[in-house]
Amino acid sequence: MAEEIEIKLAATPESLEKILAMPFDDAEETASWQSQSLHNTYFDTAHCHLRDAEIGLRIRCHNGQRVQSVKSAGRIIGGLYQRNESEVEVPAGEPDIQAVEEPYLQIILEEAVDEDGALEPVFKTDFTRHTRRLCYADGTEIELALDSGNITCNGRQTDICEVELELKAGESQALFELGEKLISEYSLVLDSSSKAERGYILCKDVDPGERRFTMVELDPAKSAEEAFETIAYAGLRHWQFFEKQLRRQHTARSVVQMQRALLYIQHMYSVFGTLLPRHAGTELRNSWTRVTHAMSPVHEKARQTQWLATLRDKGHELPPGNEFEAQLAQELEQEIERFISFLDSPGYNKLMLGLSRWLYRREWRGEIKEQAEGRLQKGIRTFAGKQLDHVMHDLTRTLHPRNDLLVDEYCEQEAKLARALDIGLFFGSLFDNKSRREFRQHWLDLLESIRDLKRFEFFAEARRIVEKQDAIDEDWLLRQQHMGVARLDDDRREAFRSKPYWTMS
Repeated sequence: MAEEIEIKLAATPESLEKILAMPFDDAEETASWQSQSLHNTYFDTAHCHLRDAEIGLRIRCHNGQRVQSVKSAGRIIGGLYQRNESEVEVPAGEPDIQAVEEPYLQIILEEAVDEDGALEPVFKTDFTRHTRRLCYADGTEIELALDSGNITCNGRQTDICEVELELKAGESQALFELGEKLISEYSLVLDSSSKAERGYILCKDVDPGERRFTMVELDPAKSAEEAFETIAYAGLRHWQFFEKQLRRQHTARSVVQMQRALLYIQHMYSVFGTLLPRHAGTELRNSWTRVTHAMSPVHEKARQTQWLATLRDKGHELPPGNEFEAQLAQELEQEIERFISFLDSPGYNKLMLGLSRWLYRREWRGEIKEQAEGRLQKGIRTFAGKQLDHVMHDLTRTLHPRNDLLVDEYCEQEAKLARALDIGLFFGSLFDNKSRREFRQHWLDLLESIRDLKRFEFFAEARRIVEKQDAIDEDWLLRQQHMGVARLDDDRREAFRSKPYWTMS
């Protein structure tokens, strides 16, 4: 089974025409363009067990041949795909599980059929593919493919218009350089949605379901460097999931979850900054700072929208049909449109491609001295314990029950608590799960109570505007704050009674 490394870019018919005319002067040798019509049928069980297992199975028909492909999801960063693929010719247009060469994939397919019945056609993709092989002086070979056509299912259809760059041999540097050139010159956009994913959405109207950050699964025997990579992929996967959701449906939740991922990645950098040379990630940190600035206006509107929804669930709501919420909804939609324009910009897409390159090629290694290299290769558990100790010391200094805190002082602790809880997600799998969950819940309660204080302050101002009052209802707000602070004081006492799980043998 071969590992597939490719970059996928969403395009327009006009940009495909321009790429067909490109000279590709950087390549030492280029074959001429080849064209073919490809017809693919994707298969799954009745309840999409393969999709749930992140496995794609298709049969491609071309020139009388039928090729069965099975692909695992692998890792996707931006539009960079790094995954395993198994291909075999089959005599008929029906799947042949026994022909799958990879035992693990074969077992998944067999289990899906045993649990949910036979594999059936789900949707089709029909497109014209123009391909060209680029050969470079250092032996690198890249296949450039331009696809245009459509995905169909039960009379419904969506277009295919994309560019794929696949590394066939050699080093990946030329792959990233070509991707950046296409983004810069033709405003192409990195696309982490496969044809299979788009097909399922079209024909099954698949609900992507809830997604939230969960504990990162780390192997205690792995190095700190490997842990860093695993945590980075978890953060980026969350970001990309909700970026795709935002493009499909403009919701406050998607914006808030993208901001959540952004903070997660920033927390990751702060934790591993002691191991990675600061200058090794300077460009990336600066890039994420630009993303943070671009997100700030849309996140503010999305957060306020979610605050109102959360308070409504708790029995606090504004009069129906009020102008405040209508205006907020309009402003949120405007900001989402502006933010999506940013996501479509060459600057953002080059940023994501650069991050893909930095992680895939482990470019920080070129900046690490021998002593630092040794620390990066040490086991992760000791490093994790030290980081958690440091976080606990910081929390104790400001949040210990012996310290009396007012409303504003509590609110100032939100960012610190959020960072601490993320670090718990980074390293929690290295320790006893029951102790971790019990300890963590107290701190989650504390964070939620702090956020309630902020929600009530916003709600008081919203009520003032809706009811056309000169000032907010101070008595109502003070009652909510008084109850909130009393709850926070209780939460703090409970949190500090629990023994930190990473200190237990």
